[in-house]
Amino acid sequence: MVTSVQVVKTKSSNNLRDIDNAAGRYEEVVNLVKFGSSQLSIFTQSEYIEDTISLSDDRIGLDWNFEQHQIIDSKPTFEDFTKTVADYLSWEVTQLLQDKEKENTKPKPSTSKICKKNLKMTGANEIPKN
Repeated sequence: MVTSVQVVKTKSSNNLRDIDNAAGRYEEVVNLVKFGSSQLSIFTQSEYIEDTISLSDDRIGLDWNFEQHQIIDSKPTFEDFTKTVADYLSWEVTQLLQDKEKENTKPKPSTSKICKKNLKMTGANEIPKN
C-alpha cells in the first residue's frame, strides 16, 4: 500500500530536474538581464536580443514574445534565386513529359471509322450528275 507521504515525495522528485544544464541557463539569463551580451556563454548571439517592451500606446502587451523582436532577413540570395528557378524548370519539364506520355498511351481511333464518317458526310456514294 502506498502512503500519501510516498506519493508526495515521488511527485516532488519529478517536478524539478536539472536537465541540459537548466540551472546554468537560468543563471545566464539573469546575468544577461543585469549585464548585457558580454555574459553570453550558453546562448548564442542569435538567441540574444536587447530591446524594449512597449508599455504605452496601442501596442501594450503585444510584443512580449521573442518572435516579436527578432529581425528576420528575408532578402533572398542569388543562390536562392537560381535554386528556385531550377526547381521550377525541373517541375515544368516533368509536367511536359507526363503530358507527352499521356498522349502516347491514349488509344488512337481506327482510320476505317474516320473514312466511313467522312464519306457519309460528303456524300461520296452519290453519283455526280452532269
